[in-house]
Amino acid sequence: MIPIFEAQILDQQDGIFKISLVDAPAVESNFLFFNKEDKALKFSIEDEEQHIVFGVLMRADYPIYRFSPQYGEYYIKYTKET
Repeated sequence: MIPIFEAQILDQQDGIFKISLVDAPAVESNFLFFNKEDKALKFSIEDEEQHIVFGVLMRADYPIYRFSPQYGEYYIKYTKET
């Protein structure tokens, strides 16, 4: 069985400080869905100064598959409290 580890954010210095827009997100949710056909995703800028993009950043209680040479296969998840 592959172990599941719960991530913890211990203080204001921890947490997410940058994100990347990728083709295959680990949370298995794209930023925008238009339909089930294979069409390019289109993003729109909500605010020209801040360049705000809407979408799923992290899904609560969703195990994300990871692999590292040091630890092998594992899942990591963030709870809704995190």
